[in-house]
Amino acid sequence: MILSCGNIPENENIKLKSFDRSVNGGGAATISNPLLRRTYFENVSCDTILTPHGMLEVLTTQPTKAVGSNATIITFHDIGLDPEASLLPFFHLSEMAKILQAFKIFHIIAPGQKSRSVDFPPEYIFPSMDALSEMVEHVCHYYGVQSFVGLGVGLGANILVRMAHRRPKFIDGLILINCDISSAGWSEWAYSKLNLKNIKKYDKITDGIIEYLLWYHLGDSKSLNKVENLVSVYKQHFQTQINCNNLSQLIQSYLNRSEIKLARELAANGKTLHGATRTLKVSVLNLVGDRSPHVDATVKFNGKLDPKKCTWIKFQDAGNILDEKPGKVAEAIKLFVQELGFILI
Repeated sequence: MILSCGNIPENENIKLKSFDRSVNGGGAATISNPLLRRTYFENVSCDTILTPHGMLEVLTTQPTKAVGSNATIITFHDIGLDPEASLLPFFHLSEMAKILQAFKIFHIIAPGQKSRSVDFPPEYIFPSMDALSEMVEHVCHYYGVQSFVGLGVGLGANILVRMAHRRPKFIDGLILINCDISSAGWSEWAYSKLNLKNIKKYDKITDGIIEYLLWYHLGDSKSLNKVENLVSVYKQHFQTQINCNNLSQLIQSYLNRSEIKLARELAANGKTLHGATRTLKVSVLNLVGDRSPHVDATVKFNGKLDPKKCTWIKFQDAGNILDEKPGKVAEAIKLFVQELGFILI
């Protein structure tokens, strides 16, 4: 299913039919309180977990209301933004209160990516994307999680798709933002290699890597002009909170990612082939903003999913939808988890 927020059929019987109310907001965006500026959260603890691929830190929140279930969400963040900078504050928005009440939430921090982390030791070998997906499984074993709803952004979305393809029994459903399952293209590889070389040479976050991260998260220069205050907040974060050497290893791992070889398997009558295994078996909510550089990647990904189990939504006038359209994203998430069978009180 494909929805473009702002042009949604009113009478179609679809999972997210309530999205037809004022999703499209025109004009330049003014983000008065970006997620990166929200720093106070209650009832959040941090655990350090040893896995065969190294140590992981996980931020955890318990449901604020006892609802008699083991409903669980596991999140995985994107490049340059650990959970404390993006996902944790998003989940603590008032629009997400019902999710916080109903779910145990585990926010996984990729190795060395927490704000102001120390350098990896020289002998450290950073995990591959497949190894990072295996680390998610070890988090499940550590906490006794039998199944979960996954929420991933960019790199984190790719990692959760790998796990869902390899171990579908763990996944109740996937909420994916800016998901790209292809291997790195030539332009991405060349530009990233240049930035990684400069990080190694100057031992700091260079202007080039900041420009890349702003494009990656918010869009091109025209998009950046629409969210100037958000750009300044992101710049400050990238300049002051990130360990450049650790970030370079995460980017290198993402750059070396293999293609996730999914394929939609349909019979001539349009029905999914019985026993088909090459696509994901779980329901997917596939989200992107229309100013994001990842729109085409999400469309390609959507074309490889079972059409009865996927919903693609493009939010208008947004690059980073968590910061620019948080209320609409929260609404989509709540509708999606209810369709999965979870009860929100």
